[in-house]
Amino acid sequence: MNSGVADKAGNLRKVYEQCWLHARHNENERLWFTNIYALVVGGALAFMSQAGLNWYIPSFLIGFSLIGLLMCHALRIPWIKYSRMAEIIMRREWQLADYSVIYPRDEQASTYGSGETKKRFSLHGAFCLFYMFMFALSVIFLVQAVGCKHIIGNSIAGAVSFAGIFLVYRKVLVRIEEKAHLEMGELDRKKATKPPD
Repeated sequence: MNSGVADKAGNLRKVYEQCWLHARHNENERLWFTNIYALVVGGALAFMSQAGLNWYIPSFLIGFSLIGLLMCHALRIPWIKYSRMAEIIMRREWQLADYSVIYPRDEQASTYGSGETKKRFSLHGAFCLFYMFMFALSVIFLVQAVGCKHIIGNSIAGAVSFAGIFLVYRKVLVRIEEKAHLEMGELDRKKATKPPD
């Protein structure tokens, strides 16, 4: 093997490792932020149970929940790109498609438009639902704090706020994610159809 081929293989291995390291780093950032979020929310709820219900703590929790949802989304996009790039390198450059977890191993597998294997549930979806639920719960606390003590009014406020944030998530954030999925799927297909050197 000449030194040019060995250098290319070594560089490819480094790129593959860096892609997975960046993808894992994004996952760890999401977990750390969620841990901090849970501690702050727990502290805020404990403070509200001692000091009573006021408007500023639920308002803070509404904003913090929105930040959490947007942070989760912001970390999802690079995770998609880095993890898919590592998978593409594994499948196309090293012909290890049998070990593929993101893209299908066989032609009969059910896939999305991006070419990825369909799955029923994702951990990312669970994180987003958690932030949306906490957003709605904070809205309920805010409505109670400003004077609406009626259970039906509070429930309606919570349901409407959850539905609203869920629609924004589905219509805006999910479409941005789908664009990243499609971009990486196109890259996979281009590489698959490219003639060998």
